[in-house]
Amino acid sequence: MIRLIAFDLDGTLLDTEKGLSERAARALKEAADRGVLTVPATGRLQKGLPAAVRAMEHARYGILLNGGLVKDMKTGEEIFRCGFDREESLAVWDAISGLDAMTDVYMGGLAFMNESLRERVGDFCLTEAVVSLVYETRDFVPDVRKLLEAAEPAECAEKFNVYFRASRYREMIAPTREMLARLPFLAVTTSVPNNLELNRAGADKGTGLRALCEALSIDPSETLAVGDGENDVTMLREAGIGVAMKNACPAALAAADAVTEQDNDHDGFALAVERYVLGG
Repeated sequence: MIRLIAFDLDGTLLDTEKGLSERAARALKEAADRGVLTVPATGRLQKGLPAAVRAMEHARYGILLNGGLVKDMKTGEEIFRCGFDREESLAVWDAISGLDAMTDVYMGGLAFMNESLRERVGDFCLTEAVVSLVYETRDFVPDVRKLLEAAEPAECAEKFNVYFRASRYREMIAPTREMLARLPFLAVTTSVPNNLELNRAGADKGTGLRALCEALSIDPSETLAVGDGENDVTMLREAGIGVAMKNACPAALAAADAVTEQDNDHDGFALAVERYVLGG
């Protein structure tokens, strides 16, 4: 019996234009009405959750920042946190800030990006929906590094993002990962073709799912996880049933127990919930 659904957002619950279908929303609501917990599991901040997800009264808990933060989104209680200290934060920023890329940092529940990138966001996003998301969720500041230098221990970096130009990401991803491998405290993954997401080692969606299950006295075998990206692999493996979207990357497809018959633009997520939770 499934007691908890952990679901990725981009490329999974949401379609290419970051929209939520009526069928997907209905499937989650019906699962919640049956007592199943519905948990967004995303690389995003809570602030960055789509309005349609924030409006879900049944989505109380969140696995955020790729598992770097697990919290009760209604009360603000933190169940699990794994972030960087100041020295580590500065080392990561110094490593990525010289790249021909759009870089940002999540800290204190907000996302910060250098002001110099404000007019260049479109150069580094694959769709207009992502461009809009960046402008909606990032705070542009004169110098991110100065913020990192001044951060209090409890407010140090939680996650970094790197977005490469659409025309160059294929040649940039591998050498950048090789360069970042020199930082032993770093966990590097990706959620879309042209980005890298940088967490503190020990922060991933699988660990986040396990921490939430422990807090709620749920056995991981009683969970369903649905995702499409490399950053979903650990969650797909941790869950009792791990389902990859038809549009998933090779690593997610290999980690999953099953694959949806449709992609994220054709209600693949809803089909998974209907099959494994609702018995449709």
